Amino acid sequence: MASRAKYSYLLNEMLMLGIEVNGKIKGARNTPSLRDERAPTEQELRRIFLSTDKKAKLFSFLAY
Repeated sequence: MASRAKYSYLLNEMLMLGIEVNGKIKGARNTPSLRDERAPTEQELRRIFLSTDKKAKLFSFLAY
């Protein structure tokens, strides 16, 4: 598993640098950490927002 992550990282770095990649690495684009992720629900966002202090609320409002 660790070697797959290394190959994926190197492949992405090479693509960002414009280096052409000849050959395919099985599972190189597979990101297991993001596979089961989902967007938070409105209730989850509300609970997170209401649990913060005033400075964090102001910052999140300005950042939006």
